[in-house]
Amino acid sequence: MPHYNTTFAISMAIYNDHLLLDCYLAELIHQVSNYGVPIFLYDNSENDENKKIYQKYSKQYLHLFYVKNKENIGGVKNIINAMTKPDVDYVLTLTLSDNCFSGNSIKTILDILVEHEPDFLCLNKGMRVSNDINTKLYDDCNQVFDELAWHLTNISVLIWSKKVLDNITFERYEKSLFPHLGTFLVYISSNKFSLFWLNEQMWDKKFALPYQRQSTWRGNVLETWCEKWAGFIFSLPETYDLNKKFKVIKKHNKLSKLFSINSLLLMRMNNQISLKQVFSSNLNFVFSHNKIFLLAVSLIPVQVLGWAYPIFKRIKSTLV
Repeated sequence: MPHYNTTFAISMAIYNDHLLLDCYLAELIHQVSNYGVPIFLYDNSENDENKKIYQKYSKQYLHLFYVKNKENIGGVKNIINAMTKPDVDYVLTLTLSDNCFSGNSIKTILDILVEHEPDFLCLNKGMRVSNDINTKLYDDCNQVFDELAWHLTNISVLIWSKKVLDNITFERYEKSLFPHLGTFLVYISSNKFSLFWLNEQMWDKKFALPYQRQSTWRGNVLETWCEKWAGFIFSLPETYDLNKKFKVIKKHNKLSKLFSINSLLLMRMNNQISLKQVFSSNLNFVFSHNKIFLLAVSLIPVQVLGWAYPIFKRIKSTLV
C-alpha cells in the first residue's frame, strides 16, 4: 500500500448518516487525493451502513481508514477518538454538516503546517470572523479568547498538532457541550503555544449535501446558548479576564447570528423554540433587541410559519 502523508489527516466521527457520508466522501476524496492526505472514519453506529460506504470508497482511495466501535461509546468519546487516534502530525475533525474544501485549500493548509509548525491552525469557516482580523500568529491566550473563542465552538475550524494532543486530557470537559473548546482553552491558558489564524475562504459554498443534519443542540437552543454556554465560559480558568468572559458569551450570540430574525423564524417553524422555553430560560446574556424578536417569534403559530416563511425569504431576497 502506498504510504500516506503523515503531516495532516482529516478525521470524522460518524453515526447513522450513511447517505450523507456517501456524498461527502466522494467530494472529500477528490480534494485530498493529490496530496495523499489520509481520511479516518470512526463509526459509532449500530449497523453496517457506514461500513458499506467505506468499502465502496476504500477501493478508490487507499488512504481511507475505518474503525468500528464494538458498542456505542457516546458521541463525545467517539469525537475524542477521532481527534486523538490518527498517528499524524496534525488532525482536523470534520462533521457531516460541514462544507467541503475549495480550490487549493488542502495545499494551503499543508504549506502552513510545514513552514510554521504551529501548535494549532484555525480556519475561518464560512468567513464568520471579521476581515479586520488578518492572518497572523497568536501566542496570547486572552487575545485568542477575546477574538476567536466564539468561533471555536465549531470543532471543524481548529487543526490540532499531535504533540499537543499527546499531552492533554479531555476529562475535565468531557460531559460539557464544548469538550474540545474547554480543553483547548485550558491548555493555552497554562502552556506556551502558537496558533496560526488563517483568514481565507477555504470552504466550497457550492457543495451541497442531499439534506442537512441538525446539530444536537437544535432541540434546546435557549438552554444551550443562554445557560450552558454562559456556565461553560464562567467555568474557565481565572487566567481569562472576567470582563472578557461576559463579552465572549454575548459575542457568540451576536456574531453567529443565532438570534437574528431569520434564524428565529426558522427555528420556530421547526418547533425548536416556544413561549414556555422563552419564559423558563435565562436571557441575561441575550441582547435586548433579540429578546424582543425572541418573544414575538415564539408567539407565531408553527403552522402559520410553514407557509409564511418561504414568502418572507422571497421578499428578503428581492431587497438584498
